[in-house]
Amino acid sequence: GDSWFKYPTIFDQGAPINLIRALDSAHQPHGARYFLNEHGVAGATSDELTSGDYRDDLTRSLQHGYDFLLLSMAGNDFVGTNDVDGQLVTTFGQFIVDFDGQTTGQDVLDQHAVSLRLDETIANYQRIFRLCEGHSANKNIQIVTHTYDFVMPTDRGASVLNRFHVRGPWMYGDLVKKHIPRNLWNDVAKAFLSQFAARLKALADDLNSHTTTGVRLLVADTQGTLPAGDSSYWINEIHPKNIGYDLLVAKLQEIIDPIRD
Repeated sequence: GDSWFKYPTIFDQGAPINLIRALDSAHQPHGARYFLNEHGVAGATSDELTSGDYRDDLTRSLQHGYDFLLLSMAGNDFVGTNDVDGQLVTTFGQFIVDFDGQTTGQDVLDQHAVSLRLDETIANYQRIFRLCEGHSANKNIQIVTHTYDFVMPTDRGASVLNRFHVRGPWMYGDLVKKHIPRNLWNDVAKAFLSQFAARLKALADDLNSHTTTGVRLLVADTQGTLPAGDSSYWINEIHPKNIGYDLLVAKLQEIIDPIRD
């Protein structure tokens, strides 16, 4: 997965947990624990996670017959960074247009660019599904993924120990450059992510109804879990704090717990 599964921490001082660590620390019946085998890296895109070494690593892991594949891989497709001539350039700007009197977040989106990116991202989820059908030793493996939550554009990026800037912000600069009014920022993010969630859930319905195996793609609808407009649940633009992840992981558990055993 990406940073929602693999957010780096330094001695846990002021740093957020992530969904995997939240799941690992969640209370389980009779003191049971999950056996978790983590793969992924902060900043990885869905293109990266479904190709090359990442794909080979996942293919090998599927031979162990795990019950679940937990997946988090779309965020950096939308708000990632690219190295251009030695400088990190944010990708979010390609999905929005210059301000020209728009009154909704949807109107700010470059819908053609958004649709093209979503086509590629959704195709990568399908590739993971096909990989599980073809290579998982457990032919009933359950792929559990999520839809993120409605991120909050601000000028806060990632830092170490809340002091040393590492990366980001990921949306703020592009919104400012394109003169998007601040009162539309949250609505822009919500409009984009709502489309992603709808496309992902539609894919899951289609794949689950047509597969001849027991593989299933299960989508935890995590959007709207954190209080709308409340920045106290976020450590920066796109990553929740501990209290946020604790609420979000409950959505994963709603799917996992009934079928875990």
